Amino acid sequence: MNDFSGKITGEALFHALRQISEHRTSGVLTLQRGRTHVEIYFREGDLLKVESSARAKRRRFGSLMHRAGFISKEQITYALAVQKETLQRIGLIFSDRLGFEPELIEDFARLQTTDAFFEVILWDKGQFEFVTKEVGLAWDRTEPVSVDYLLTEARRISVDGPQILAECPKNKEGFAQAKPLPAVDDGILTDDDRRLFESFDIPRSFDTAIYRSRLGKFRGGRAIRTLVAHGYLQKSKPQKVSLDQAWWKRVWAQLKPLQVVGATVIYSLIILSFVGLFLLSDLSWYGISWQGVTRYRARTVDTYFWSSSSKVLRRSLRLYKLRHGNYPDSLSALSKDWILSEDFLKTYVRGRLLYWSDGKQYSLSPRQVLSKGTSHLPENTSEK
Repeated sequence: MNDFSGKITGEALFHALRQISEHRTSGVLTLQRGRTHVEIYFREGDLLKVESSARAKRRRFGSLMHRAGFISKEQITYALAVQKETLQRIGLIFSDRLGFEPELIEDFARLQTTDAFFEVILWDKGQFEFVTKEVGLAWDRTEPVSVDYLLTEARRISVDGPQILAECPKNKEGFAQAKPLPAVDDGILTDDDRRLFESFDIPRSFDTAIYRSRLGKFRGGRAIRTLVAHGYLQKSKPQKVSLDQAWWKRVWAQLKPLQVVGATVIYSLIILSFVGLFLLSDLSWYGISWQGVTRYRARTVDTYFWSSSSKVLRRSLRLYKLRHGNYPDSLSALSKDWILSEDFLKTYVRGRLLYWSDGKQYSLSPRQVLSKGTSHLPENTSEK
């Protein structure tokens, strides 16, 4: 099937849609009316999705679920933030992150598409162009909608659609069940009428009911007109529903016992691993000790000064031995031999002990007294 174009007059648009369906063609049908630009995506002759440049926020996917009372504005804000960060499709975020059933998301994705499609059908002027190409899914589980069914419904909407929209109640106008529906089909009520009636299990607004039943404004408007006319629905104040409670019930219902037990065991093992690492590790460096036992004493700033100073002393003692053939009897000899200054010895070595490998023990008290002892090689001060 080749690409084609034309004007939206009379049966031209219906003929174009019938051609796409009969030839099982994949592509994009672009419609233009003034500044409004609509793209209708087809996959093997079936409707996949509808994108409009004039789509208002209240017609978006999340907004429809919010108007139906399934999702809160806070959850939509969270989902949009995740989408901005991960670039995932919004349907996948609703399913994976918020716990909504995939079937529910599919219903609203289909409702969003069909409502937008029926609006285009009511156009009485404009231009269209079809381009054959491969198209992707709206989200991973989206199933195309049969164009044959849409054309049949579009015929009805093209006839009574304007009247339905004119007679529809206001969005916030509430209704409640006035009497039960007949158990036997009386030939008056349709399946759409019964679905909308069940959505008024509690007093709800018209806007909430038509999207909760997944009928949309055209089919829902036709159904509520019938139900009110026959006395099955009566006007009533809508009842508020706590979305938080419904949210936790939905998440809890999806949890499986094996998943809960498995997650509990895994997290318990992780916590025990961290506790074991804490017991086996030496954290006294950070000022943490276990049961009052410190296996390693954290080095203070003063200790670091002494460590660097001891290196200077060792080099100075080696230099003294190179000059005189033996080590000095006291550290004060280093200053007398112009190797180290007295200020250095008084500032960095006062009160410290320097153990040497020949059995000498150097110390520098205020009086610079020399004492001898056995050889000791403590860490950070012994000669290597």
